[in-house]
Amino acid sequence: MVRYNSVEKKILNDLKLIENININWYQNSRKLIELLSDKYKIDKDIIAGIIAITSPRNTVKHNLKLTLTVLENLTLSQGKDRLSFIDNLPTLTTIKKNLKRFLIKGYFNGIKINAFYNNLINDTIDVTVDIWIYRYFEKRLGIIGNWGKIVNTIIRLSEKLNMKPYELQERLWIISKRLYGKNKIAKYYLDYLKTYELYFKHVQVSLDKFI
Repeated sequence: MVRYNSVEKKILNDLKLIENININWYQNSRKLIELLSDKYKIDKDIIAGIIAITSPRNTVKHNLKLTLTVLENLTLSQGKDRLSFIDNLPTLTTIKKNLKRFLIKGYFNGIKINAFYNNLINDTIDVTVDIWIYRYFEKRLGIIGNWGKIVNTIIRLSEKLNMKPYELQERLWIISKRLYGKNKIAKYYLDYLKTYELYFKHVQVSLDKFI
């Protein structure tokens, strides 16, 4: 018999909020990365890195829009100034610096970004902890800013539920948006699907095949 502590029981109860919603964010992202790789002839790891780097403080829609802008420019730019377009991207200076670092030196900074990158490319036990996960654990569970405890809780509970850590994390992310974001779950999920439909169409593949 599987035993759950008080924190895990609260999470299990919250999961009921989205039990009828099909959430496959990472799986769909991986499929999109494959399609973008075929379209732009750019390695999947590079595309995953670009998505991860441009994610902080951005919506899913803006994140993917930035990614497409970078990919389009990479295929067109030549010479020593081929990355100069990054300076004009509508995003944070820290993201621009990290993006240049990655495309020139092959690595990037940031615990969250590294975890997100690993989640995008394979089934690792890495847990992506961003502001929405911190917010959920603080406001809902009383766990304030304790990255290690958050990660361990997600890994431990995902094992009990026979899930991948990223599968539990993406659900908690949606719940946090539902509880503490501006959009209610139904509207947010609709926006999420529309965003993915837009970018799957960009590579001329129907989203219906992946949802």
